[in-house]
Amino acid sequence: MWSYWAPRLGGVLCLLRAPLFMSVMPPRKEPWSLYKTSIRYVLNLIGEACFTLEKRYGNYDHDKCREQIVIFQEYLAYNLPSTILDELWDTRRFVTETNLKNDHRILTAVSMHRNMLKFIVNHESYKFKVCGDNSFWMTQLSRLNNLVVLDLYLTCTDEILEVVGKCCPQLEQIDIVSKMEADHTYADGNNLFNALKIKFFVSDNGLLHLSKCKKLKVIYMNKMIRSQSAGRVVSKSGIRQLIKALPNIEFVSYNDMGLVIAQEMDDVRTLSLRRIIDQHPDISHIFAAARLCPKLDNLSLCFPTFENAVGSHVMILNALAESTINSTTLELIMFPIGDSFFSLLSVKGHLLYCLRLHCDNISAKLVCVIGQCCPGLKQLHLRETTSTAEDGKIEVRYLSGALIVVFPKWLPTLSPRK
Repeated sequence: MWSYWAPRLGGVLCLLRAPLFMSVMPPRKEPWSLYKTSIRYVLNLIGEACFTLEKRYGNYDHDKCREQIVIFQEYLAYNLPSTILDELWDTRRFVTETNLKNDHRILTAVSMHRNMLKFIVNHESYKFKVCGDNSFWMTQLSRLNNLVVLDLYLTCTDEILEVVGKCCPQLEQIDIVSKMEADHTYADGNNLFNALKIKFFVSDNGLLHLSKCKKLKVIYMNKMIRSQSAGRVVSKSGIRQLIKALPNIEFVSYNDMGLVIAQEMDDVRTLSLRRIIDQHPDISHIFAAARLCPKLDNLSLCFPTFENAVGSHVMILNALAESTINSTTLELIMFPIGDSFFSLLSVKGHLLYCLRLHCDNISAKLVCVIGQCCPGLKQLHLRETTSTAEDGKIEVRYLSGALIVVFPKWLPTLSPRK
């Protein structure tokens, strides 16, 4: 009898165990789609063609090489839609393997077609000759009259911005983080290297050229002005003149925009800024933002660190609570949590969709107040604290990429805030 049932029971047991085994098996790796496979195949063909050009002519500087690049560009533009060509370059930026040994300008030039809408420099271009060649970028960008998004991260110079201002009238977003080099000075025929100084290549002159792109909405730039830097320097006055000249500007990633808009703005009625980062906030900055930025919906403030900062956070938070600023996203960095913050939440909390708090005293009371005052909140970010849950604080730590919040044991006994 056992000989009869054993095979059948074994089959049933296998079926019963199948979900258990399947639950611990790794997920299946889906094959590439036909579209993605085609993109990779075309990329390989373009890479091989560029390698042939480099092998035959040596580098991009050869006249015949540049002529062949133009012919190749026309061939690609005739046979492929411009959107596909843009995606080919986007994919190529993250593909590190290539047959090109020395001159990556060949592949970059082939990719920069006339109808391009979005161009982002290769994330590793600083390793190659293409990064430091101003004339190359100026020549290529002068042909891209339809660009909407341009990323010149660690490549940008004043000379390049001059070309952008003249030739890219449709531009809406740009990254102008300056090209950087070590500072070298020459004295008595000797090359002196200063490791503490970095040389920059973007100045107020470059911003002046950029102000010709009237459709600009977003500008990413160096977040701070270094007093000890060498070369060219961007000033607050230069940034101020830039935002005055751009009627549609919504965000500039400079970290002291409060200082920029708080001075010399009497001749300005309103700005289109929707996001402001201010690492040295002051009451005057809050007043300026309320007067000049009616569309402001994202505000980031960092607790002031100057000598007379004691108590200033109370005035800043009170001014924000009493202002006409109705931001849906608020970030407060190192602000002490107290009555002024609770008053701010009671007035503005119902408007918030996103709240980011980077401070060291995140308590259970604070979480309850946030829950009561911010009914529409969709995102809450709490910075890691060094305190433990035993002393009434909430311990926040990261584990395997997930946010773990440990509440104190007495949290359920906390009476609601009236």
